[in-house]
Amino acid sequence: MSLRFWVGFWVMVALIIIVIFDLSFLVRYITRFTEESFSILISVIFIYEAFMKLYEIYHDYTVHTGVTREDQSLDCFCSPLAWVPDEKTNSSDTNTSVPGWDNFGNITESDSHLLSNWTHYYKEECVTLYHRLVVKTGCITEELCLQNGGTLTGSACHVPSVTQSVPDVFFLSVILFMGTFSLAMAFKSFRTSSYCPNRVRNTVADFAVFLSVLSWTVIDYLLGIPTPKLNVPEEFVTTRPGRGWVVNPGDVTYIWLIPLAIIPALLATILVFLDQQITAVIVNRKEHKLKKGHGYHLDLLVLSVLIGVCSVLGLPWFVAATVRALTHVKSLIRQSEVSVPGERPQMLGIREQRLTGLCIHILIGVSTLITKVLRTIPMPVLYGVFLYMGITSLKGVQFIERVTVLFMPMKYQPDYIYLRHVRLGRVHAFTIIQLLCFITMWVVKSVKITAIAFPIMLIVLMSVRKILDYIFTQGDLYWLDHLLPDDQRRAVEDQNHSVEEGLVKKIQGSG
Repeated sequence: MSLRFWVGFWVMVALIIIVIFDLSFLVRYITRFTEESFSILISVIFIYEAFMKLYEIYHDYTVHTGVTREDQSLDCFCSPLAWVPDEKTNSSDTNTSVPGWDNFGNITESDSHLLSNWTHYYKEECVTLYHRLVVKTGCITEELCLQNGGTLTGSACHVPSVTQSVPDVFFLSVILFMGTFSLAMAFKSFRTSSYCPNRVRNTVADFAVFLSVLSWTVIDYLLGIPTPKLNVPEEFVTTRPGRGWVVNPGDVTYIWLIPLAIIPALLATILVFLDQQITAVIVNRKEHKLKKGHGYHLDLLVLSVLIGVCSVLGLPWFVAATVRALTHVKSLIRQSEVSVPGERPQMLGIREQRLTGLCIHILIGVSTLITKVLRTIPMPVLYGVFLYMGITSLKGVQFIERVTVLFMPMKYQPDYIYLRHVRLGRVHAFTIIQLLCFITMWVVKSVKITAIAFPIMLIVLMSVRKILDYIFTQGDLYWLDHLLPDDQRRAVEDQNHSVEEGLVKKIQGSG
């Protein structure tokens, strides 16, 4: 923890230096090529991890395949007494007399009173050989069996204290996973539907994720199947027992580890800086029609201070959340009122305010007081939310549009603006280069040996974009990407602009 503190400390110092020397101007070189490659990587991680977490449930609750209707091995039985003879063995071979049973597997008259608690469960369809009760609806539940001192046997039983296979858990998890995603998407699209007043549609769309999570959590609770739930600590304490809230910086094994921590800190600085600034660039896109200032330096300064505070307390570092930031921005979109039937609403801009961001983090803090409620949320429902966030953040990304164009015949291609001005072969070449960069980033991130070099890959990505200036024309890059800053080109453009202004004034004066 002390070494981690020094890494965080050097990250904080490096970020403050970046702010002091105005190095945030480097965001000029973060073009659409870089920002979309990075944002798509984050979105794909959300989607990939959602499915992988669902697959882990399959490992914990294995589904028995190849089972016929007559197969009884997946039943669950409740044995009223502590010992039950095995049906597959001949109990007459047993010489040991067990209380309640004779050597032939029959209950003795002297111990028949032991079944007094079970008489009202004994029905013809509920009892099997050797007085074993079938655990099913209308007979007895697992909870009642355990409460009355019974013993659960069979591969279909679920004992809370013992991990056993319950096939229903995985199938219900799949339903919760896809149901949460589908219902959230349906609520989100309700904004453009023809039903209900405009205020109702917007409210349902704004709270699409919350309504979907609430609905499927209630369904899971009513079904009563033990799906994996959100693991929330009962007490507000540190993760490691015995550790205080404040990390001791001097508690390092060797003093030379303090300057050595600068090396991993530099890699972390690159990642944090580019993560923060790329997210800010995406949020501040022209299509979002923001009016307030960008604040790249202020955001980075606040981030550096928070990283220092989190390092002292031994908490995870506070960094930009690209997918969540985009989801937040899209939820604040203002649209025009539609009065003509069939006309689609137009985007007017973003509701620029600090209230929702403040309320979000206040509610995150308040959530520590409702841990009992949070423990009822099934994990598959949260995985469905991850899938929703990953899928929705892909919408409107030009990179995704160009990837889909790769597989479309020309006559079916949408009327994208860049397809009007750039030859299709050049569009495909640009897309393939960007796709190869994305795959390389994914491989570097996924392999443990190379994962530490992932921050450097972001710089490589920006370098590749610079090389594209020598492969594509500036006209092609204007429509497919943003133009990189160039002092000479900017001087020529300024000169041409001044000439144009002079001609306009001359024409106006002569008129």
